[in-house]
Amino acid sequence: MNDIPTNGQALPEIEIEEFRASYPQLFSDPRVDEIYCNLGWRGLLFTLCDTLQAHLTRHPGVAPVTIGQIKSKFGELHFFYDGGDSYCRGAVDLAERLSLKTCERCGAPGSLVGGQWVNTLCSTHDGSSTE
Repeated sequence: MNDIPTNGQALPEIEIEEFRASYPQLFSDPRVDEIYCNLGWRGLLFTLCDTLQAHLTRHPGVAPVTIGQIKSKFGELHFFYDGGDSYCRGAVDLAERLSLKTCERCGAPGSLVGGQWVNTLCSTHDGSSTE
């Protein structure tokens, strides 16, 4: 079953409420109502949010980070936000790069695969596994 709608945008599968409860400052914009990524990147997103929140707590002079949108596009995590500093930008850049090596379905090591849609998948989810 293909869980990608015809417009090419991933369905919201990661529940935003658990992120909003854990990181109320980061998810303070009420217009952000979905995370458009598959469940495999859930851990990656929690690690990124933990990193951002810890940095902001240690450095209260840094402009607060407010998330505007989180989605998958062409097999890569796209994390849009306002505020922060160069440390925050580096953390987001790293998470986006790691998404290109993390299966978006299960979180296992993966790689970009193309077809009708470009996704980052492990061998189990791209169909190449012999197991």
